Amino acid sequence: MEPISLRVLLRSLIFFRQQERSSSRDLKSNLSVTADRARAIVRQLSSMGLLEKSYEEFSCSRLGKSALDAVQASHWSKVHDILWETCKEYGALLKVLRSCGVSEKGLMISQIVRLSAQFGWELNRVTTYICCEWGRRLGKIQKNLFTSGVVSRFYLIHDRSIPVNLIENEIRVQYGHLGKRKGHLLIYVSVPKLRENVCERLKLSRRKFDDVLLEIWKRNTGEVELASGPLTSQSKRAPTRKLSIYVDRKSAVLSPKYILEAEEGLDIGGKKYQTIAFHRRD
Repeated sequence: MEPISLRVLLRSLIFFRQQERSSSRDLKSNLSVTADRARAIVRQLSSMGLLEKSYEEFSCSRLGKSALDAVQASHWSKVHDILWETCKEYGALLKVLRSCGVSEKGLMISQIVRLSAQFGWELNRVTTYICCEWGRRLGKIQKNLFTSGVVSRFYLIHDRSIPVNLIENEIRVQYGHLGKRKGHLLIYVSVPKLRENVCERLKLSRRKFDDVLLEIWKRNTGEVELASGPLTSQSKRAPTRKLSIYVDRKSAVLSPKYILEAEEGLDIGGKKYQTIAFHRRD
């Protein structure tokens, strides 16, 4: 697999669809990349069946057009499915992550590579990282935002199979863990840290976590308290940011762009609540 970001892969595919038939030399000029890089991109798109070759030129295949139609409609789940079916490395990554069960921590890049070899799939650190970034931007893979570098942990989201009562129980369990610090019990804990712990353990999307936490707060007035927290508090936000993808419809080219969102507390009516406390019932 060629180490190509999702944005470059989709931009290149858009280029070939607009030109109907073109070459890697033309792609080189369009993307302002080297000739070797342009050829590598074309090889990757061709190996995935997203481009068709005719003599020395290439055109967007039927499958490639289907992928771009999904991009234009912001149907990222379909884009994910196409990549899963056409890129064996991406498929291998998803299978390895799927083997990581509920209540287990996510997997580091080195662990993913080692497990892939046990399953008979060939993944290396570079292709694993690239595929993880594909999945993150498509909303299928998450990284614990309180991990970074070589110890970053990734996991596949499993929203549909997780009962709400299990999520609520895990929220309370992780709240208890975060409240224990150097022999002292903290009443208020960080919402971002609570979110990352619960989501990693249950393989839960952050949006689902927020929905459930909000429902718990509404149902338990007096027991569950949300607070904004001081600006200097470590609870303000996670140390890194989550990624998402969107289509710039103002551009003549529907080029996919990325946005970075600060992963902060729970948003209720435009106000961010950074800490949470579960008070004992009398």
